[in-house]
Amino acid sequence: MAFVCGVLLALAYPLYLYTQKSFYENEKTKYENLIKKQDDILEQVKINQKQNQEFKKLQEENELKVDLLQKFYANAFCYKDFYDFLKVLNSHQAHIEALHVKNNDFIIELKNDYEFYEDFKKHHFVLKNKEVNNGKITLVFEKSL
Repeated sequence: MAFVCGVLLALAYPLYLYTQKSFYENEKTKYENLIKKQDDILEQVKINQKQNQEFKKLQEENELKVDLLQKFYANAFCYKDFYDFLKVLNSHQAHIEALHVKNNDFIIELKNDYEFYEDFKKHHFVLKNKEVNNGKITLVFEKSL
């Protein structure tokens, strides 16, 4: 009986070691798979962070462009007004040397005086100032509403 118990004990120990080894291998495989999944998730997070940074950069660029456009339109005339102003100048074939738009004023410099003041009035431009310096005529028109 002692012999049989000894043989069973001798067979049970390798079986215990085999079971323990299988258990540890299964656990190792689970942890390797978990680590691989975490690495994949980490890689995806890095990609998402990079995309977020690119989106944030694009958003900041777009916000800057919007701010610049808002500043431009806040200080600029409507294109129709500018078009009407140039239309009058072109209809009289006026040769201008300089054109400045500042706040609500159109400032032009001419060598010759033209008879276009009535045409400007038709488009609601009022002559605000007229100066003659060194043979150049500087006219300041204001858009009246």
